[in-house]
Amino acid sequence: LVEYERTEYGPKPVGIKVEEEVTSAILNVTSSSRVIYFLVGNGEYRVLQDAPGGEEEYTFKTLRSYLEKANFTLRELNLSVTKDIPSDAGGIVIIAPRRIIPVETQEKLYEFYKNGGGIAVFLEPVLGNVTYDRTFSINYLLTKFGLYVKNNVVFDEERFNPYMGKLFYIIPYVHFSPITSDIKSKGLPVQLVTAMAISRMESVNEELGTRVYDLMSTSANSWGETSIDTRGKLLASKDKNDIIPPIILGYAVESLITNNNKSGRLVVIGDIDFLSDYFIESMSGNLELALNSIEWISKENISLSIKPKSIKRSPIILSQADANLVLVVSLVVVPLLMLLPGIIVWIVRSKKVK
Repeated sequence: LVEYERTEYGPKPVGIKVEEEVTSAILNVTSSSRVIYFLVGNGEYRVLQDAPGGEEEYTFKTLRSYLEKANFTLRELNLSVTKDIPSDAGGIVIIAPRRIIPVETQEKLYEFYKNGGGIAVFLEPVLGNVTYDRTFSINYLLTKFGLYVKNNVVFDEERFNPYMGKLFYIIPYVHFSPITSDIKSKGLPVQLVTAMAISRMESVNEELGTRVYDLMSTSANSWGETSIDTRGKLLASKDKNDIIPPIILGYAVESLITNNNKSGRLVVIGDIDFLSDYFIESMSGNLELALNSIEWISKENISLSIKPKSIKRSPIILSQADANLVLVVSLVVVPLLMLLPGIIVWIVRSKKVK
């Protein structure tokens, strides 16, 4: 019931999992399993199968483990092979398709939403030599919700992680929403890496009969860099072609029109790094965001799955302005305060001598 991490000095306890294990056992006994399908066949990153020889740059074993403990049954779905979406689908997850998703498949996904289904889309910018902008691969579906994406990487001069030292390691502002409210109220930091801006069309969502929530955003000192060469090199300089603030990094969409008392749900987040084994537990909010997103589209009560209580020391994330302030205080103000009594004594004694 204690989670350990291997170090060069031996096992080190990093988390307490009593509530998590007990809750998982209760869910297995008292509730039926919900089925989550991961879309495949269009170059999506696969959660249920590991690439041979570690060929994939991302792995998702931790995410898979937590979903299974939350009593989800996980399966893959290839809509180029399977004619229809299975009737037992509690939600569909799409992780960064690297080929264009056929329009017929996107139409099936939209019908699934209209019938009360839930879809989670996690995207990643295109870096490297490709013959097309694969971010358009899902735009046919997204435009039906008044959203769209184009290839970009978000840089933030204020909300970047100073410990990483790069402007695309972003600690975004978290907004109140059905998915992120507990993350915001607990003050849990979320870190996104090479994230994408998700754009929204103007004045269409009321017509579409949807309620739209902003999940995360950047500071006013940010931009979506669109100048990415074929070698994947980022040319981080603001110009007229870049996406300007306000930049939203994720949306949740809920239908106001119910079908058999079910309302369709969609989550779109412009990053998959936070889902991966390398980053999902690097910040306490990453795991919450991943699980809450999938639980919400599946209509599960988000409070049902309890994450392990970490006993790691959580780093304090400061903005660049705050970090500069701490530096000035520690190197200038504190030494001056320590010298001040000596200066006062010297002045007093100088006056007495006179």
